[in-house]
Amino acid sequence: MPRHSSRISRTAQALATAILGILAGAPVASAASQPPAAGAGLDQVALATGGATLATAILLWVCISHRNGRIKWVGKLAAFAERETGVAGWSSLPGAFLGISLLTAVFGMYWDISLHIDNGRDPGPLANPAHYFILAGLFGIFAAGYVAIVLPKERPSASAIRIASGWHAPLGGVLICACGAFSLTGFPLDDVWHRLFGQDVTLWGPTHIMMIAGAVLTIVAISVLTTEGERAAGLTREGFGARNWVARLSPILACGGLLVGLTVFQGEFNWGVAQFRQVWHPLLLAGTSSVCLVAARLRGGRGGAFGALTFYLALTFLANFIVGDIIGRSWPSMPLYIAEAACVEAVGWRRGAAARPVRLGVLSGLLIGTVGFAAEYGWSQVAMPLPWHPVLIAEGLPTAIIAGVAGGVLGSLFAGGLRGELPARRTARMLAIGAGLAFLLVGANALIHSEQQNVRATIALHPTTPGHANVTATFDPPSAAQNAEWVDGIAWQGGGMIVHHMKHVGGGTWTTTQALPISGHWKTLLRIHKGRSLLAAGLYLRADPAIPFKGMRAATGSTQTMVYDQRFLQLERKPNTPVYLWTPAVALVLLLCGAFLVLLAIGVGRLGRPPQPSEPAAEPRFSRPLATAGAR
Repeated sequence: MPRHSSRISRTAQALATAILGILAGAPVASAASQPPAAGAGLDQVALATGGATLATAILLWVCISHRNGRIKWVGKLAAFAERETGVAGWSSLPGAFLGISLLTAVFGMYWDISLHIDNGRDPGPLANPAHYFILAGLFGIFAAGYVAIVLPKERPSASAIRIASGWHAPLGGVLICACGAFSLTGFPLDDVWHRLFGQDVTLWGPTHIMMIAGAVLTIVAISVLTTEGERAAGLTREGFGARNWVARLSPILACGGLLVGLTVFQGEFNWGVAQFRQVWHPLLLAGTSSVCLVAARLRGGRGGAFGALTFYLALTFLANFIVGDIIGRSWPSMPLYIAEAACVEAVGWRRGAAARPVRLGVLSGLLIGTVGFAAEYGWSQVAMPLPWHPVLIAEGLPTAIIAGVAGGVLGSLFAGGLRGELPARRTARMLAIGAGLAFLLVGANALIHSEQQNVRATIALHPTTPGHANVTATFDPPSAAQNAEWVDGIAWQGGGMIVHHMKHVGGGTWTTTQALPISGHWKTLLRIHKGRSLLAAGLYLRADPAIPFKGMRAATGSTQTMVYDQRFLQLERKPNTPVYLWTPAVALVLLLCGAFLVLLAIGVGRLGRPPQPSEPAAEPRFSRPLATAGAR
């Protein structure tokens, strides 16, 4: 074996050891004998660790054997993918595998969210069937990135990363591998989090955000890898034949997939059990749509935003149909983004608009924050479980404008990076930092809450069918629920999700128009969201010995002092968590997420400037930037 091949083998084995430590060792280190509500049981930890170890060992054996020339079939598969797509095999083969993995993970995420909303926490991580799809999808993402790293035997592109002497990995492959590892690391950290702080049954738990973000932002990484592969093949968009329609549509499919993934973060609003202020909803809608649709228009040319929208609508409806109608879980609502796509296309319709991408992004974001806000306001009245109240406009409209403009800037930079047309380094850095700070500003404002004090609710139950009752609540002071974003009765984790809006009948008295369950496995609450205040009163909550919680049922005529609603919505969380544990834990997760986003931004920036003539490349054609329809 040549000496440099031996060094490559040792480097691969060292990388394997690190990966194995992340995927297998971390769950064992976090294991302890705890109640089911505070982490996985030892038996499930052992099974998960064994499965991760086996899967990782197989992956590493295949990849190292390919590098050493012991097996030939991996190279043959890559050659087949290259013949069929016209794109370099080290890009097209991992890309196909990654697409399947992402679809698997997204389906698992939708199913998992609906299971938690309908039934509450899991008996154990391996007792939830959706987790198998998520784990398989996330491991597939990591595996696709690792395969892309080990496939090339020569330097694949001018933007490639040097791994060892004689071994250069595609930039996109490194980013995909980082996304998969980041997301998978969230699983053992999630178990540690539950052991320290109890289970936070919310989509926006810190470690949950890690897992979802790692999977969703893989689409940025695969876009980088695809672009590298196309450049390596010397292809322009016009160079694709009719048989390469998937590759030809890849920018639009990628942006549509990113729209699907980022919309997952709106899940609590889409199902109707939002645990954060409603101003988050227009913020997420405007930011998500502007990033994805602006990028789609710039990468796909005229109609690109509508193409991404079509892919989003089809894939989201299919996932909801499978989870809702076939599996039988609760259906979420879904934003349409039609007005937002029309705004982007209207701005981009003028000839030469794509030649000024940042301007296109800013104007599109401004329209999304205004016209799009108005359209989503109307749609919320028709289809959303938590329709927007006029009181939201004062804070929600400027928030949507800021998020829309910031998202438009980021979308234009993302597209510019993939087109090899980023602005000057300093300008691009300032635009990215400015947009990121804008999101941090409006996000920090949306997180701030301060509860109304001494709000009391006097409850009256009016039984209807067995185990159900209409509810009347008289609030003191009467102004506590006036001009509120929502005054609702909700029931969840009893086998479904129910949201019934309460009707004001005079003074401080409100009543439900439909009965709520007050028996069985349900958790039933009254909720008031007014301004920065989120309050709840318990109507019926089942007993839960594992927490422990004795359960409660409000009696007619009883009066409660309303509390911050997460006290009821997240009963499993341990009360009175020490600040010296909570603050560093949150800071660590935020630091990891920030570092991950910076890594992706650096990767897009590295790709975004065509290599200088002095930079070496495997072939001169690598330095030719890929022209896109959006550049015309």
